[in-house]
Amino acid sequence: MKKIAVIPVLLVLLYLFSFSKCRKEEPVQQLPPETTYGAMAFGCKVNGEIFVPRDSWGEIVLYAQYIYLDDNHGKGWFLNISAVDNKATVLTSMSIGTDSLWLDQDSTYPFKIEKGFPIGEFRNYPNGSLNEFIVRNADSGQLFITKHDVSRRILAGRFWFDATNEYGKKVQIREGRFDVVY
Repeated sequence: MKKIAVIPVLLVLLYLFSFSKCRKEEPVQQLPPETTYGAMAFGCKVNGEIFVPRDSWGEIVLYAQYIYLDDNHGKGWFLNISAVDNKATVLTSMSIGTDSLWLDQDSTYPFKIEKGFPIGEFRNYPNGSLNEFIVRNADSGQLFITKHDVSRRILAGRFWFDATNEYGKKVQIREGRFDVVY
C-alpha cells in the first residue's frame, strides 16, 4: 500500500519541477581585461565597487575623442574619454581628459587642473541631482599610457586618482583601464 502512495507523490514532484522556471542570474561584474588593440573597453573601481559603462540593455556606453585644436580653439591635443553607467542604481559617469597634451606611449602623467595635464572626473546623480567629484590639485593620481598607435588611432592605458566634490567628500578611483579608438 505504501508503494502505491509514493508513486503519485513522485509524479506530482516531477510535474512541479518540470514546469518550474530557473531564474537567470546576473553575471558577476568584472573589470575588462587590459588590452591594447582598440577594444573600446573601460573600467575601474570606485571606492572598491566596479564601474563599467553600460546602458539598460548591458551594452557599452563609451565615447573617445583625441583631437588637435588650432590657435583659435585652445591650441593643443585634447582628449575626452567619457563612460556612462545607465544600468546602475544611481546614474554614474566618469571622464578622463587632457588640455593641450600630447600623450606618449609608455609615459606617466600626474592628474592636475592645469593646462598640459590630464583631468579626471566622476559624477553620480542621486535623486536626480548632480554630485561631481573632480581631481583637484591637492588630490593625487596618475595616467599611464600603455599604447598610443597614431596610425590606427588606438589609445590604451591605466589610471588611478582621488577626487573631491564641492563639500570636501572624496572618492577613490583605482585599477582603472581603457582601450579606445579615437
